[in-house]
Amino acid sequence: MTLRPPVRLATQAILHLTDTTDQGAFSCVPGFQRRHEKWLQQLSPGTAPRAQALRELKPVPIPGEASDLIIWHHALPRGATPSRARWPRVAQHFNMFRSQYETNREWILLPQFLSSSCIRAFV
Repeated sequence: MTLRPPVRLATQAILHLTDTTDQGAFSCVPGFQRRHEKWLQQLSPGTAPRAQALRELKPVPIPGEASDLIIWHHALPRGATPSRARWPRVAQHFNMFRSQYETNREWILLPQFLSSSCIRAFV
């Protein structure tokens, strides 16, 4: 997902097919989708937003049991936490958006990637 506003409404989801209560397969920064644009505006010029997010934002593990469905706004920073369980986690992921969904094609890139020849071909 691009970080460039406006962020269109779309949701993603994970359906737990096994219990993850002891390992929290999903983690997120609760409520961040509501402050995403303001957070971007407060960054100093030249700051790489994705790198700053890794340093600043603190994700919270969200445990789940088999059959739990977690739905979130796609602007919510999220990820998987490392599995330290004896058995594998099994889940189904979903993306949901309108059939006439308009994609913002302008990306905010990290400055160090702009010099890469593979990225310059797409910018």
